[in-house]
Amino acid sequence: MTVDEDLHTIMSTVDDTREHISEGQYLRTCEAICRIHVKLKSPKLPLPSFDVRHTVKCLYMFSYAVSVIKIVEKVVKIVSKR
Repeated sequence: MTVDEDLHTIMSTVDDTREHISEGQYLRTCEAICRIHVKLKSPKLPLPSFDVRHTVKCLYMFSYAVSVIKIVEKVVKIVSKR
């Protein structure tokens, strides 16, 4: 995995200014950047997975329900005309 562009900018900035901060502060900052990189590599929220068979079944049931609604609407129009 490549490093995120924004994270790379932060790393470069920290490296460029390391002479102006203490060694301890520099190390803590680098460790924090490393932890952020690890978090970006593996997000805690899992991506949803879709079962194709389930999705097709849901689409079929939805289209069936729409067809039934259309039929009911036609019946209501016929009955209301009487």
